[in-house]
Amino acid sequence: MKRFTAVSAVLAVFLLGALVGALGTHLFYAHHFHHPGMLSALGARWIAADLHRRLDLTPEQQTQVDAILADARRESLALRHQMAPQIARVIETAHGRILQVLTPEQRKKFESYSAANRAHIRRLWVGGQ
Repeated sequence: MKRFTAVSAVLAVFLLGALVGALGTHLFYAHHFHHPGMLSALGARWIAADLHRRLDLTPEQQTQVDAILADARRESLALRHQMAPQIARVIETAHGRILQVLTPEQRKKFESYSAANRAHIRRLWVGGQ
């Protein structure tokens, strides 16, 4: 009986850890997807840290690399904002094309799905516009 209790406790702790990890990951990405540009900032920091570690950069080089990555991030965000209307048109065209292949019942479900997910889709593809 003691062995069963010990195994059950270990299993419960493992499952609780997995659940907390999954929830934490979900909350992290949900937070960053609600703020356009946050993931690119995080990615730039990860790249900078990786370059610092792998290339053994001097403090001066670190400062220069950080500035270069910040410039690249600003430029890429500007491009994303410029392209946002075109991306929105592509999404709307795809939406219309999908509607054409669906039955009337499927169209109702798809419209409901689209309405519920429109903001999320726009944040991912258009950048929160």
